[in-house]
Amino acid sequence: MMVLLINIFGKNELRVPATMSGGTDSIQFDISNFTVEDQSLKKKLSEHHTLFDAKILAKTISVSLEEINLDKEQQPRRGAQYLVAVIVTVSGFIIGTTLGWTSPAGPMMKNKQYNFPVTEENISWIAALMPLGAMIGCPVMAAVVDNLGRKRTMAFLTIPTIIGWVTIIWASSVTWIYVGRALTGFASGSYSVIVPLYTSEIADMEIRGTLGTYFQLQMFLGILYTYVFGSYVNVFSLSTACALVPTVFACLLVLVPESPIYYLMRADVENARSSLRYFRQSLGNVEEELEAMQVSLVRAERDRLTLTKAFQTAQAKRGLSIGLGLMVFQQFTGCNAVIFYATTIFNVRTRAVAYLGILGQGQHIFPPTPSQKKMSLLIIIIY
Repeated sequence: MMVLLINIFGKNELRVPATMSGGTDSIQFDISNFTVEDQSLKKKLSEHHTLFDAKILAKTISVSLEEINLDKEQQPRRGAQYLVAVIVTVSGFIIGTTLGWTSPAGPMMKNKQYNFPVTEENISWIAALMPLGAMIGCPVMAAVVDNLGRKRTMAFLTIPTIIGWVTIIWASSVTWIYVGRALTGFASGSYSVIVPLYTSEIADMEIRGTLGTYFQLQMFLGILYTYVFGSYVNVFSLSTACALVPTVFACLLVLVPESPIYYLMRADVENARSSLRYFRQSLGNVEEELEAMQVSLVRAERDRLTLTKAFQTAQAKRGLSIGLGLMVFQQFTGCNAVIFYATTIFNVRTRAVAYLGILGQGQHIFPPTPSQKKMSLLIIIIY
């Protein structure tokens, strides 16, 4: 006698006493003490496996070993989701290099590594133009992403990013460094809108929170990347190392499919189905999820409100207040100022700052569960 654990559709687990019979070709289930109460599960059992009667009246059922394989190929597998999430969140790494560049580059520029003078005031503007560019990029991309598509928009943004870094590398005056910082800032702000949106659209509900942490993790790794390189190379080599990242990202995007949600927004059901099959690596559960996505889009379109009316509801006011409050609090902690001027603030080589940064990245390896997020936030605020 043994206990067989049957996993059905990745959600329901049935523990059934079983015995082998007829060699290794069949197995018997003793279901005298086994009932199926979930009506939807009864329906699935009867639809996909006729040997199971929805009412489960018999005490034993003899089936072949092939039949007890409950459509494993139909169960959603998540390897593609993890892979694509890692690829698209390289954009977070790009943002990190843009944020972290000024910390090691500032002292280098003051040491006349360029053929023109760079003053303290110039360095302040060089640092500030990045978030100013990001402030422009956020609303612009929010307005056009539904027309261009998620993948094409990410690919397009590698152009201003690369141009920005090339401009910084070959700058003949401080004005060109300003231009390069504004361009890379614009792309950074745009990525911060598009990539989290794309990640949420391709992810299963069960792993959406985990995949959502990848963007922030890669951003901190990008900062760490510039701190480490800045400890060993000059400003030109550092900028070249930063320019290589969006170049690699542009090549990796070839492996990334468009979001199924975007295809449905364009009424392209066939491509939406293909995209969803890629992410779920399944042929069985796609139609049900695809239909749910279509219903969700129809409801969203039906319930669409103007911006003015949307913010008149109590839920919107509360959500906006919480979101803006957290963002304002985050910025007033001075986090960006510390990132921009870490070397100057701590009066140490950026290599030492990088080692401190390594310790800070450990918290992102184990992202909080939904029930832990509020507590984690409170702990961070107190700290």
